[in-house]
Amino acid sequence: MRVKNRVQLCTLLAAVLMLSGFDRAKFEKNNAEFLKIMKGVEIEVIAPASGKPAQIMKDLQNLPGVSLKFPQHCFKAPTNFHSADDKIRGQCLKEVLYDKSANIVWALRGGYGSPKLIAELAKLEKPSKEKFFIGYSDITVLHIFLAQEWGWRTIHGSGIAEILDSDKARENFVKIANIVTGKTKQAVISGLIPINKTATNSVAINGTLTGGNLTMVVTTIGTPWQIKTKDKILFLEEVGIKPYQLDRTLYHLKHAGLLDRVKAIIFGEVSEPQSENLQVLKDFANNIQVPVFKSDKFGHSKYNDPIVYNANSSISSRSNKTYDLKMLLK
Repeated sequence: MRVKNRVQLCTLLAAVLMLSGFDRAKFEKNNAEFLKIMKGVEIEVIAPASGKPAQIMKDLQNLPGVSLKFPQHCFKAPTNFHSADDKIRGQCLKEVLYDKSANIVWALRGGYGSPKLIAELAKLEKPSKEKFFIGYSDITVLHIFLAQEWGWRTIHGSGIAEILDSDKARENFVKIANIVTGKTKQAVISGLIPINKTATNSVAINGTLTGGNLTMVVTTIGTPWQIKTKDKILFLEEVGIKPYQLDRTLYHLKHAGLLDRVKAIIFGEVSEPQSENLQVLKDFANNIQVPVFKSDKFGHSKYNDPIVYNANSSISSRSNKTYDLKMLLK
């Protein structure tokens, strides 16, 4: 079939997107603020861990008003677990980290596979240009490496594929957009709740941030890129973990000595089952002499506020007995 003019081309494209279940008009309406902020801003998409089905990838590549760059050679050979084999994923990660034209590097999703790339990444010299590197979950290990070894202030936040997920809050992406475009100088996560007496008695806590997905944080233990927690505010989240597994993993972190010198711990979403896991967190918090707080604003659920590694940060109390985490972005 020959497409004679631009109108026909747009009509054809709209029809294809509708068949895929993607509603262009609805997307533009729901993401109007994000699209306005990111207009003309290029985003390099990488997949250091798992991939997405072909139709999701097509929908992402046809998003209206978003300039997403997909290096095609990085997505051609998916494996059982990963977006591509280890060699391709590692090479693509290296390319984008050293690409001087790329300012924003946004992970497609988490899943599984990022830790397998660290050994080769560790052989590289620090690039001359720092990037905004965004992702969470399995991407945690890359954050820890980039933050500790290269001193980058990377962003723990939603994978770009989640912008197609109606169950995710739109503000997740708006807040990231404001950070990467320099429209905000301070990121805030409000409403932290103290869950032990040490936290309740705290007035102000200062430190830089590290952490991420609990399983991935523990995965670094014993490696050359083990997480460094001394004098840090440690943030942790997890998904799909049973109460006994959560308890075991937290005590592994404690027994490894990684909680001895932390300034504070902030737990985000830790599910499922949520109520039982919350009790595990409270019991654990009451057995350590560290201020421990709980938030529902980051993790694998609806809300995933961005958190900036290495940002000078503070936890301060409010009049209603909740606390705010404030991150300076200058």
